[in-house]
Amino acid sequence: MHPDQLKKLLFKDGDAVYNAVPILNPITEDFPLMRTTLIPTLMDVLVRNQAVKNPSVGIYEIAPVYRPKQLPLTELPEQEFYVTGLLYGQRTAAEWPAKVENYDFYDVKGLVEAVLQGLGIQADLEVSDWAPLHPGKAARYVKDGKVLCDFGELHPKAVDNYDVAGPVYVFEMHMDAILPLVNLLPDYHKVAKFPASSRDLAFLAPLATTNADIVDVIKEDGGENLEAVHLFDMYTGKQVPQGYKSLAYSLVFRSEEGTLTDADIQAPVDAIVKDLKEKFDCELR
Repeated sequence: MHPDQLKKLLFKDGDAVYNAVPILNPITEDFPLMRTTLIPTLMDVLVRNQAVKNPSVGIYEIAPVYRPKQLPLTELPEQEFYVTGLLYGQRTAAEWPAKVENYDFYDVKGLVEAVLQGLGIQADLEVSDWAPLHPGKAARYVKDGKVLCDFGELHPKAVDNYDVAGPVYVFEMHMDAILPLVNLLPDYHKVAKFPASSRDLAFLAPLATTNADIVDVIKEDGGENLEAVHLFDMYTGKQVPQGYKSLAYSLVFRSEEGTLTDADIQAPVDAIVKDLKEKFDCELR
């Protein structure tokens, strides 16, 4: 790894990724440091693929990164395993008459969710402030205060620094935080006798309000008939007031005693809207 690669990805001076172990006898002067992130390597692979006109790139790497406790080294650096991936270009082949579709934010989000769900991990979705990512198209999964994964669209300035045409989507999973949470024993529930009812709620929330804050209120006020809550959209942009973000949730209600009426569902929904306004200044859209 080279410091210039980190600058191209918009990491600021003083960021922890610059605290890297120097290599005494590097194979080439282009890589004088041990890696603290795997994104630069994947971007180099993308550049080579674009040079040969490859319209679609989907790659990942599983490898350790190294973080020294201090420099110069007085003891071995800490080693963490990352799983890092990149999506670029066409999701589907350009075959007539099919319409060409390109990768987007929800493709990389879906990949991350599939891994976490496959490992039996439930985590909170939050806005990410990771430097390489587009500020309005960046998210992370967090559990018990630890970041499990950052993902989203690479910042347009970083893409330009690599002379790449078009958006690039990346994720970086912190396996040392993920593996202790793995639960491969599935939960079983009896088949429901009565139908579920769903409600979609979208809120304007201050940027400082986390997904976990909102989900906690929804679960508390949703009552015993709230079966599931899922964040399905997160947006910051021109249509959202400055200092706010839009968060949209799908709520599923079901009773084991009978079919729920609109009144049965509206009461907890009203309580949720009221409490979110009072506690976090969230407005129903």
